[in-house]
Amino acid sequence: MPTAGAARRRTRAVHRGTQPVYAVDDGHAPTLFPAAAVGDGMREARVLEFLHGRLPVATPELYAAGECENA
Repeated sequence: MPTAGAARRRTRAVHRGTQPVYAVDDGHAPTLFPAAAVGDGMREARVLEFLHGRLPVATPELYAAGECENA
């Protein structure tokens, strides 16, 4: 059940690569890295940040990176 005031989002799993990626609506694709692969996650964030806008093809824009804290 969605929380009060939360917008409904269309979410689907994208099965490419070594880490779980979920497409959310048409604009976001969070990649979740387990603690054992945190270095991979930070490396991917740096590469995405560097490449964005530098290639003649569309590349994903880094929206956020960091450790997820459980509430």
